[in-house]
Amino acid sequence: MSVQVECPVYPSEDAAKVGLALRNMFPELAFSGSGTLRAASDMSCLEELRGKVRRRGMQASVARQMRRNERGGRTWFYLNKQAAFVDTAAVCENADESPLGPIRVSLPAGAWP
Repeated sequence: MSVQVECPVYPSEDAAKVGLALRNMFPELAFSGSGTLRAASDMSCLEELRGKVRRRGMQASVARQMRRNERGGRTWFYLNKQAAFVDTAAVCENADESPLGPIRVSLPAGAWP
């Protein structure tokens, strides 16, 4: 089961701060890239995020987004990049809800939460 995480880094952003936002949500992943940071792993990389989602009571919101975005055996949801920077998980319904671009998490359908 492969989880893929990607996040744009815009010229106006500090790449180190974007990296911190990603590490806050996915501390075990090693991201690479320049214009877009990407990483892939197994389902275990979601443990930190899963805990943050539970603590905020957002399981239904994540599940709703995953059902809505399911295609071809995979699904995805967006996380707000600015919220992730301050170590808070916040789900976005649309990419434009995160002004600096969202973090996109893609995984097998039905695998989480």
